[in-house]
Amino acid sequence: MKIKKSQLRKIILESLIVEAISVEQAEAKLEKEKMKIWKSLIFVVKRDGIGAIRSAAQKYNYKPSPWTDGWDESPLKTTHLDGASYGLEHLTADELFRNIDNFIPVDVDDADRSNSILWLIKQFKSDLGLFFAVTEEEEVIENNYGNLGEVTLVNKIRNSLEKFGQFKHLLNPAEKRDLFRIKDMQELFSIIEAHEEVIDAENKRLGSRISGENVIKGFIPLRGGLNIVGGNTIQKNSQTGFYTKPDSEGVVIGEIHTKAAAVKLGSDTEWCTAAPGLNYFHDYYESDDPLIYIEIGGTRWQFSYSSHQFMDEGDNPIQKEKEIELSRLVWRELRQKYGEAILNKYPKITTWMIANNVASDFSDEAIMTIINNENIDVDVLNAFAINPNTPIEGLKKISQNFAWGSAVLNNPALTQEIVDHFVKYHIERENLGGQKILALINLTNLDTPKEVFALNDNYVFDALTAKKDLTPEIIEHVLENGYDKNINALLKNKNLKPEFLKFIYDSGKLKGLSKFAILQNPSTPESVLRSAYERGPYFHQSISANINTPSDILADIANHSKTKFNKTVVYNIINSPNLTKSILDLYIGRMINGELLASERQLSSRIAVFIVKNSPLVTKSDIAKIKDWNPETGSKLERFWNKNNPDDQIIQSSENDQNLGMVSERWLQIAGLTE
Repeated sequence: MKIKKSQLRKIILESLIVEAISVEQAEAKLEKEKMKIWKSLIFVVKRDGIGAIRSAAQKYNYKPSPWTDGWDESPLKTTHLDGASYGLEHLTADELFRNIDNFIPVDVDDADRSNSILWLIKQFKSDLGLFFAVTEEEEVIENNYGNLGEVTLVNKIRNSLEKFGQFKHLLNPAEKRDLFRIKDMQELFSIIEAHEEVIDAENKRLGSRISGENVIKGFIPLRGGLNIVGGNTIQKNSQTGFYTKPDSEGVVIGEIHTKAAAVKLGSDTEWCTAAPGLNYFHDYYESDDPLIYIEIGGTRWQFSYSSHQFMDEGDNPIQKEKEIELSRLVWRELRQKYGEAILNKYPKITTWMIANNVASDFSDEAIMTIINNENIDVDVLNAFAINPNTPIEGLKKISQNFAWGSAVLNNPALTQEIVDHFVKYHIERENLGGQKILALINLTNLDTPKEVFALNDNYVFDALTAKKDLTPEIIEHVLENGYDKNINALLKNKNLKPEFLKFIYDSGKLKGLSKFAILQNPSTPESVLRSAYERGPYFHQSISANINTPSDILADIANHSKTKFNKTVVYNIINSPNLTKSILDLYIGRMINGELLASERQLSSRIAVFIVKNSPLVTKSDIAKIKDWNPETGSKLERFWNKNNPDDQIIQSSENDQNLGMVSERWLQIAGLTE
């Protein structure tokens, strides 16, 4: 079949355009186009429902986000916070595909990378199901701290595009060596799968030329070793099929330092570093950052710590838990071979091990060497900040940076000396204002350094008054220097001793608001509450708010006080743990008789909540009275009851039948319906 000149011209022009686009330009185009595609997806969701998109995505057998149920409930729900709108319709470019390297090939040349990006844009536009599936898996990655071991489709896309770029010269028919001649993602997958044997055969042909001497020189065994059968001859192990000789536990661990070693040890895997016809080994290898080979019971992995690539035999990232598990084995062997010299020999491996809390077994001198390094990795710094084995001088050094100093406050071995040093250091440099000291004081129960008291601002006072351990120094400082709201907050702190509260109340030096604060404090002695009650209704609202106010005082307030109809007082009494049945009956009667000045409906809701929490005080007749007075509220009470007491339902009724249903004997007795 002949190609028309117009079609030929179009093909040539497209090829020239593709060749001319750099990786940066292609990435910029993806940034621009992805939001347009996202808006198209939202339009379809509005028009056809989320089911249509999800159905279109199912053919990719992807792993969805555990948060996808939110799409079903309210796919376009918008929330507002600080003047900004949040929700699917308001997703920003920064929130969509934060790291395109998750699904764009890395181990290809620039031309193939840019082509892959442009081809994917085309696929996303024509197949919103694919676009949806990839964004779903990106959400999974994001919520697993970037771990690609949690997903399948994203890995398959990236690996397929990498193989296409690396081995397209082997593909047939020849026209399929042009990515833009491949119709869709399914065709790409099928083409790569159909050529697996051809690719493997090519790798074996080239691998057979590898020198055994270079393999032996390029592999440093840490556990187990190579299967050397004489001189520089290496053969496959008849038991495992690999070029290794495991130890008695079936384990091989070692360092790969040459491409020859990478090829032999990675034979029959998908590792790009093991492909003899490719040149990606040197993209990952450095003399102070070797690849690590791991083999356990016939399963193999290859780790590159500097690039954070931890791959199984299919060149798929493994899960984070497995990374840590295998890294502990690697670290044990490295430490056994090199001791603390590992710090300088393989700094990138060591950095990863420390940052991920795999390595902590260093001498104090070695730890200080790491901490004093001006180029220390921030993750390493944070790891030492919370490590109980970090020496005091190291924690002091870390605390001189406020951000990591705050992390030090979470160290289980934190001492008063470290806290004092942290505060003094930053106050002297005017780095430590009230907002920052707030975090400091609330993070530790150690003594508050005296320098803190010099920071007389609201944040400091708020932090001081919230402390569990209220020392005499803190109490004196707040009472003498604090603002009214700080003093009131202090006097509400339940950790104050009852004798102190009585003393300060009897002193006659407090203003009205401060007295209110004391009367609401659950540690205030009963004698103070009774004395204040006798002084008149002025204090009754505060007294009713105290969870330890005796029931006889509550009853007197409910019956005789001028505040008895005050909405806040009514709520306080209804929610008091010392509420009695007689007081509850009083309020139910007033509510039904219309005597309450407060909103009857609001009060009814309060009673409903109270019934759920303290149902033994309420009888069936109480619910019936409320339902007769207000059917809506009574029905709500029934629902509350049935939901929270499925085994002890007082009322079970239908629209046409108001008879009492089956209830437990205990509740029949409470309701007074049995002898």
